[in-house]
Amino acid sequence: MKKVLMLLSMLMMFGTFVSIAAPGPAPAGDSVEKAIVLCGGCGEVKAGEKCCKAEAAKCGGCELHKGSPGCCKMAKGKDAKLCGHCGEVAGGDKCCKPEGREKCGGCNTLKGSAACKVKCAG
Repeated sequence: MKKVLMLLSMLMMFGTFVSIAAPGPAPAGDSVEKAIVLCGGCGEVKAGEKCCKAEAAKCGGCELHKGSPGCCKMAKGKDAKLCGHCGEVAGGDKCCKPEGREKCGGCNTLKGSAACKVKCAG
């Protein structure tokens, strides 16, 4: 009897392991949002329609395109990935620090964050 119980418990553990290790496809309606990357040369969405346009005005503070999502939020010369939770530059000073800020109802990131500027144009 002990051997049967031990065998059943091992099978249950193996079954749980298999279901965790090899999940099925995502349920319908679930989507994985692609990370937004800003260009280190201009501050616009990397390879987007505004990316590295020569006619764009430069910001006097950060030298990126004035008013771009990355303007005064990232260092020039290095591409920046935006945080999927708060919308700011991932790992930056403002990343996931919502003190005194509210979430945008349109994109669910912090209002005024770089991702909010991209997704909601504001």
